[in-house]
Amino acid sequence: MAINYDEPEGLMGILLAFEGVKDAETILNGPTGCKFHPSSVSEAVYRRKGSFNPMIFSGEFHFCQPRIPCTYLGGYDYITGSKDRLNRLFDEVNNSRPSLIGIVNSPGASLIGESLNVTETSVPVVKIETPVYSKSLGDGFQEGIISILEKIKPGTGKRKYCINLLGISIWHLNWEDSLNDLTALLNLCGIEVITAVGAGWSIDDIKTSGEAELNIVIHDEFSGKVGSWYEKNCGIPYITPEVPIGFDALENWLKEVCHALGRDAAPAIDVIKSKRKKVFRELSAMEERKVLPKGRTFSIAADGSLAFPVLKFLYEYLGMVPVAVNVEDSEWDSKINDYLSDNGINISKNVFNTAADIFIGDGNTLSALLFREVVRSGITVESPGIRQIEIREEPVLGLNGTLRLLDGVLNSLIR
Repeated sequence: MAINYDEPEGLMGILLAFEGVKDAETILNGPTGCKFHPSSVSEAVYRRKGSFNPMIFSGEFHFCQPRIPCTYLGGYDYITGSKDRLNRLFDEVNNSRPSLIGIVNSPGASLIGESLNVTETSVPVVKIETPVYSKSLGDGFQEGIISILEKIKPGTGKRKYCINLLGISIWHLNWEDSLNDLTALLNLCGIEVITAVGAGWSIDDIKTSGEAELNIVIHDEFSGKVGSWYEKNCGIPYITPEVPIGFDALENWLKEVCHALGRDAAPAIDVIKSKRKKVFRELSAMEERKVLPKGRTFSIAADGSLAFPVLKFLYEYLGMVPVAVNVEDSEWDSKINDYLSDNGINISKNVFNTAADIFIGDGNTLSALLFREVVRSGITVESPGIRQIEIREEPVLGLNGTLRLLDGVLNSLIR
């Protein structure tokens, strides 16, 4: 099995599953080297402690980081074990009165068979001793979510026209903005979102999530197993429409959700149509200036569930030409290849060495491609983004996510 060192892995996914619970705390039983990056990521994507002074967290276990304290294993600890230190850390975390505590072994701690035995109190504790280290972030995230659900059993009473959104994590770029956008569209159709499973939910949300009439999978890499768990344990069916980015994909997403619940998608579709008219006027103005997206090239490196609808939207709506696509999931890779083959398009599998006008993906890859002048510009749709201040909402999904993508592409072409 090949390991992709450029992609976040299962341990990060598990930690972010716990960190996505707003009233939970996460303990890492391991060395500081396994702590610093996940702690930094968690605080960057979901700030909850409210303090910008790192010295407040300068105690024994935090190392000036507010998230994910650890037992800092090293040297003789791999011989004598971490029991005493783990219990001291557990007591400290428990005294902060969280609603849930997650304890995760690092790879080294698992290797020596460290047991996560702590003196438990009334606070629910979820322990993961041997996480899926070498699998994807999405696999780890699902392992973490299912472990939480097994501990905090959701209720089973059903509420009409209520749904959960599955497959969005706090790792996803601008996840809160995307959830707000999709929730607003669903509300127009008389549909209530109980919670986004794994993204900013609380213990109370976990308990009420079992009352949903339907679960909607957004990114299946992050939720296919979670959807099956809810179906088996709570009797909630789930559907997996195409990810809602791009006008046609978004309208079809709303129609499929509304059809499953017996609701009318027209109010939300009307809002989308009004924005489509505005986009048409802007494209007409570009045509008059002889600056058109048609025939311009782009490359994509992203999760397959996101890469596919973006590729279709840019190709079918703007007439742009894909020249390189990188996705890790083999099923999505096959689906994308079939789509491109049906349209007579041959592409490269290497975005790093394929020249294109625009790159769509994460900020790190975009920065590298711009530095090497492989692409002229790009739009971030995955984490990590390019660090900048964003006061207004910048969703990746939904109606405004579609408009954000269009703004980025069209302005890049004008420049």
